[in-house]
Amino acid sequence: MTDVSSLLGRTLTKIDRTEHCGFDAIAWHCLDGTSWLMCYEPDCYAGAYLDDVCGDFSDLIGEPLVLAEETTSDGSRDQDKPESRTWTFYRFATVRGYVTLTWRGESNGYHSESISFVETTT
Repeated sequence: MTDVSSLLGRTLTKIDRTEHCGFDAIAWHCLDGTSWLMCYEPDCYAGAYLDDVCGDFSDLIGEPLVLAEETTSDGSRDQDKPESRTWTFYRFATVRGYVTLTWRGESNGYHSESISFVETTT
């Protein structure tokens, strides 16, 4: 697994919103021929989905990325609902504009809610 900062300085040619193992996924295609997949790797008693996209993917195409970062926020657990929640935010920008992706992960508290970002072969 790689960090999204691997996209810094790369120029995107295409971004596809797709599916991987029944969950939301985003495929990133770069001018240098590399491709990346952002997705949730299924785990029992857990799941994650793309909750919100703020911005326009077209703003990220054709210009080098000047921002590619990830932050997370864990949801609080209360006694009546022992489930775990994690929000993962990804921010991307070029000189044309910004896009923020919000992923929401949920589990019974014992399984991964993390989003994977991996280089793929095309």
